[in-house]
Amino acid sequence: MADYLHGSVLLYLDKLIDWGDYFARTKGDGVDASAERQALRSLLETCAEICAKIEPEARATIWITTLATKVGSAKPPKRSFTPTLTRPASRSRS
Repeated sequence: MADYLHGSVLLYLDKLIDWGDYFARTKGDGVDASAERQALRSLLETCAEICAKIEPEARATIWITTLATKVGSAKPPKRSFTPTLTRPASRSRS
């Protein structure tokens, strides 16, 4: 299984980027850069956990799904994990 939160990502999070300057430019003065960086890291850790969790089933069924859809004689198997996609609210045009 892949290491989704790779060392090079952590290198950027911990050493290579001046987060104080970055967040001051993007969010304005007075932002808590340490808290913002920790929130970003938490988000990346959560994404890595989700990817690691769904990878085995995805890898186990990818060829079955590909073959079934190419042949056309079978439907792809149902997945136990079904992501829900939401559309952004439509904007009314004036």
